[in-house]
Amino acid sequence: MSQLDTLEQTINSAIDRIEKSTAELAEKAANQPELTLPATPDPELALENERLKSELAALTARRKADLAELDELLAQLKPLMEEG
Repeated sequence: MSQLDTLEQTINSAIDRIEKSTAELAEKAANQPELTLPATPDPELALENERLKSELAALTARRKADLAELDELLAQLKPLMEEG
């Protein structure tokens, strides 16, 4: 197996793991019970909630960037693999 084949296999495996993990997280999120909020929310909890939303948005953006980078790598590798 050539180095390019090994690299493609590694990249495809990483993409598969990311997709599986995303699906698992989406399923867990969908199965979470709805929370009933108190009439007057705790300010500390509200701040924590906003922090978690920001963190989730950053992680989602990073995942999209990682997938775009992997797609770009695969696009660059494909012609090389077709030559070999």
